[in-house]
Amino acid sequence: MGNISNHKTRFRHRLQLLFLLYLPVFAISQAVPDTTRYTQIFDGIPWGEWKTWEISEDTVGYWADFKGSFERTEKLVLNKNGLPAYMDIRGKLRENFHYLERYEMQGDSSAFIITLQERKHLPVITPSFYAAIYPAHDMGVLARALLKQHDSVIPLLPAGKVRIERVAQHQLTKSSEKITATLYAIHGHDLVPRYVWLDENRKTFADHWSILKGWESSFPELKQILRDTETAYKISVAQKITRVPERQLLISNARIFNPKTGEIMPSSSILIRDSTIVAVGPDQQFTGLKSTQRIDAEGRMAIPGLWEMHGHLFYPFDPQIMFRNGNSAPLYLASGITSVRDMGSNMTEIFVNKKYFDNNEFIGPRVLPSLYIDNLNVTGKGTIGVRVSTPAEASQIIREYAEKGIRHVKIYGSMTPDLVKAVVEAGREYDMYINGHLPRTMTMNEAIHAGYREIQHIWWLAWSLMYPRSEEVPDYETDEVWFQVFTEVLKDKEKLEQLVATLKEKDIAVDPSITYFLLETGLPYFLSEVIDRYPVHIARTYHHSLPPDMLFFYEPQNPLARIAKEKAIQSLKELIVYLHQQGVQLVAGSDAWGGDALIGELSVYVDAGIPPRDVLKIATIDAATVMGMGHKLGSIEKGKLADLFLVDGDPTKNFRDIRRVKMVVKNGLIYNPDDIYGTLGMKTRDTGEIPLLRQK
Repeated sequence: MGNISNHKTRFRHRLQLLFLLYLPVFAISQAVPDTTRYTQIFDGIPWGEWKTWEISEDTVGYWADFKGSFERTEKLVLNKNGLPAYMDIRGKLRENFHYLERYEMQGDSSAFIITLQERKHLPVITPSFYAAIYPAHDMGVLARALLKQHDSVIPLLPAGKVRIERVAQHQLTKSSEKITATLYAIHGHDLVPRYVWLDENRKTFADHWSILKGWESSFPELKQILRDTETAYKISVAQKITRVPERQLLISNARIFNPKTGEIMPSSSILIRDSTIVAVGPDQQFTGLKSTQRIDAEGRMAIPGLWEMHGHLFYPFDPQIMFRNGNSAPLYLASGITSVRDMGSNMTEIFVNKKYFDNNEFIGPRVLPSLYIDNLNVTGKGTIGVRVSTPAEASQIIREYAEKGIRHVKIYGSMTPDLVKAVVEAGREYDMYINGHLPRTMTMNEAIHAGYREIQHIWWLAWSLMYPRSEEVPDYETDEVWFQVFTEVLKDKEKLEQLVATLKEKDIAVDPSITYFLLETGLPYFLSEVIDRYPVHIARTYHHSLPPDMLFFYEPQNPLARIAKEKAIQSLKELIVYLHQQGVQLVAGSDAWGGDALIGELSVYVDAGIPPRDVLKIATIDAATVMGMGHKLGSIEKGKLADLFLVDGDPTKNFRDIRRVKMVVKNGLIYNPDDIYGTLGMKTRDTGEIPLLRQK
C-alpha cells in the first residue's frame, strides 16, 4: 500500500480529541484473575495476543494487540440469547490512528450507534447481531449466538444475515489434557466464510491466527485443517461456476478491440482451443466449423484481459478479510482483469495460493508476485514481504527468491543506497525487474541510475521534483499547505522536462496509482459507484466509517484543506497526462483490491484527458509488454492465451461502459460475472447471461 505522509499529526490529534468527547472513557483492568489468554501466531512465530475476561454475569471484556498494530479494547454486554446489547470498542488501528465505536440497544426495537462518522438510531428486528467495524471480540461470540438459534441464522445489523455450519471436529492432546475442537464456518459476514474453533463448552479455542494460550504446539495442525477447509470451499465454488468448453470454442459476432492500433474489427470471430486463441478473423471465415461450441457475442465488444499492475492480494492480518489470502481475487475476474501483479503480500500465502489460481482451481486472475523488500533496521519485522539489515542479507534474499521463480522486486521507502545497490546487483544475475518507492535517502535520479526500471505512485514522483530527498521535506504546520505543494509541481517546466528526459532515456515506467489519493462523496473514487453491492459489513466499513488512517486523504476536515486537496488532485492528474503525452510509459495499478479499484484508476486517466483507446492500451498490451509477456497476452491474436472479456456498449467512446462486463474468458475458461458476485454475497446486476450454444 502507498505510504501516508507523516505531516498530518496535528489533524489526527484534533480528530482523536473530538472523537473521545463523544463517548465516556471506558477502562477495564487487564489484570483480572480469570482472564483467558490467546496467542497470535504468524508463520509459526508467536506474534501478539488477545485476551478476554468476565466483568459480570452478562458482561465480557476483550483486549487484542498484534505487535501494537491493531490494539483495541472492548466492553461487551450480552443478553440471555448471547446477542449484543451493548458494545464499547476503542483502541488504535496503527500508530497515531485511534478509533472508537459504540452500539447500545434501547428497548426491544431500537439501537443507537456511534462511530467515527455515524451517530444514529437503527430499527432492530429481534434477534439480531450488530456487526462491529473493528471489534475486539472474536468470531466465537457470533458463533455461540448462532448456535442458540433453531435455524442457525441471525439477521445482521445494520443489514444482512449470517448462518453457521459445522465443518470439522478434531481431538487434541497435551500431556494428560484432551480437548475436542469443532470448526464452524460463518457465512454471510464477508466475501468468504469466517472460521472459528470452539471447544466442548463452546468457548473459543482457536481461529485463523490465534489459539488458547498453552496450546500453541497444536496450532499448526488446526491451521492446516482450516487451510484445507478454505481451499476445498474455494475449489468447490470454482467447480460450480467455471464453464469448461467441451470442444473448441467460437465466439462470433463480436467487435474486437485491437490495443496495438486502437482499431475495432466489426463482425469478427475468435476461435479458442483449450487455453489458446487459434484463429481471429471475419465471421464468414468460420462458417461450417464442426465440433465447435459457439457463443454469439451479439455485437458486443471483445477486449483483451486487463492487467492490474499494483495489487495486494495476500494480506494475512488485514482487519478486512477481503484482503486476506486472495479472498478478493474473484472480483478481479468479474471486472475483466485476468492478470494481477502483486506488489506486496505475505510471501508464504502467495506461494500457497498462487498455484491454485494458475491451475484455474480458484476463481481469480493469474498472479505475478513481486518480492516486497524493506529495511529491517528501520521498520522491524513485518507480515508482508521481507526485511533485510545488511547488503549481504539483501543479496542472499534476492537469490533465494529468484530461485523460487520471483522475477520482480519492489523496493520500499526505508531502503538505504547500499541495500538498494545489493538488491539491484543480485537481481541482475536473474534479469529481475526492479521497481518501487523512492527511498527516503535517495533522489529519483540516484534510484534510476542505481537500477530502478519503474517508479510507484505519482505523488512520490511529484515530491521528488520539489524535494529530491524525502527526508528533506519540511514539517508543514497546516494540512492545506501540505496539499498545496502538489499544485507547484507543474509550474517548474525545466524540472518537468528534465524528469521526462531521464524517464525516457532510461526507459523507466511510472505507476501513478492515483486512486489511493482520491476522494468522491466521502469515498475513494473507485468505490463510490459500486460500494453498495458489497456485503453490508464491508460496504458499511467504507461507506460510513473509513479506517481512521485513511480519513486525512479522503476527508480533510479543514475547508481550506479540502480546496487544497481538490487542486492537488487536479495537478496530479495533469502530471499523469503530461507524462503520457511526452511518451513516458505508464502502467495502471490501483494499490487497492478487487477489480473496481483498477477500473477507477483507468477512469481517472480518461477523465484527466488521456483518450480511452490509449488507456485500454496501457491496461492491456503495454502492461503485458512491461511484464515481459507481450508475446503471450495483452491482445486478441492467434497464438496468444485466451484472456478476454465481452462488454455491452463501447468503452472507446464512453469509458463507463468498461463496467458493463457480460462474460470473461481466462485461459479459455468461461465465467459469468453475476455468478462470481453471487458466490461472494454481492448484489448482482441481473443482466442475464449469454447462452453457450452446443453444436456438433
